[in-house]
Amino acid sequence: MIKMMIVGRRRPGTTLAQHHHHIRNVHGAMVLRYIEQEPGKAPQAYSQNRVFDGTFRATAPGSDPFALNRDFVTEVWFKDMGQALGSLQQPFYLNQLQPDEDNFVDQATVVKMPIREQVVSETEGKGSASFKVFLLHQRAPDCVADQFTQAWAQATALWAQTPSEKLVKRHVQNHVLARPGENAPLTGIDEFWVNDAATAHQLSHSLCETLVAALVSHAAVQAGSTVTLLAEEFAMFKGHTG
Repeated sequence: MIKMMIVGRRRPGTTLAQHHHHIRNVHGAMVLRYIEQEPGKAPQAYSQNRVFDGTFRATAPGSDPFALNRDFVTEVWFKDMGQALGSLQQPFYLNQLQPDEDNFVDQATVVKMPIREQVVSETEGKGSASFKVFLLHQRAPDCVADQFTQAWAQATALWAQTPSEKLVKRHVQNHVLARPGENAPLTGIDEFWVNDAATAHQLSHSLCETLVAALVSHAAVQAGSTVTLLAEEFAMFKGHTG
C-alpha cells in the first residue's frame, strides 16, 4: 500500500467553520461517491484530520509552506503508486473533485507527499482513539538520509522509555518518498493516536522535550524545524490500509 498525505490550509477568506463544513460534508461526500462508483480506481481508505492546535516554523512564509499554520491533514491510501497516479486522471477526479479543491484549500501552500508507513507500536483499544499528534520533520541540510533514519530510530527508542509512551494507542512513522534529487519540504512524519485533546497536548510537550530534542542533538534536524500538529481524526472510509 502507498499513502498520500495532504497537509494544507483553508482557502483565504473563509472561516474555520466554513472550511470544516465543506471539507467533510461537501468534498468528503464527493470522495465517498467516487469510492462507491470506482472501487478499483478510487482510494482504498480515506481519512481527514482536523487540526485544532500546532506550531509553525520561524522562516519566511514565501519560501516555506510550513512557516504558516495548517488546518488539515488528509490521508488517502492506494494499492500502489500506479493506482495513486491513475486516480488523478479519472474523469470523476478531473471533473468533480479537482475543481472543488479551490473551494476550501489554499492551493498556493498545500503540500502533497507519497508516504511509506511503518507501524512502530499499536495497543488494543486503538479503535477508540481519534485524536492525533503529528511531528513533521525535515532533516538538516548536512544530514544524509541514512543518518536521519538512524537518528529517528534512536530518538524514538529514547522517548519510548518515558511515561508518556503509555498514553499512545498507536504510533506510525511516515517516510516521505522523495524523488532522487528532490528537495522535499519534509523527510518524515511521526503520527501518534491518543484518546482525547488534553492527552494530545500532554503528549506533544513530552515529544518535543525528548524525541525532537534527541533529533536536534544528533544533528538530524535543526532546532525549530519540526512542526507539531494536533488534530482530530475523521475516518471517512476505513477500507483497507495494510
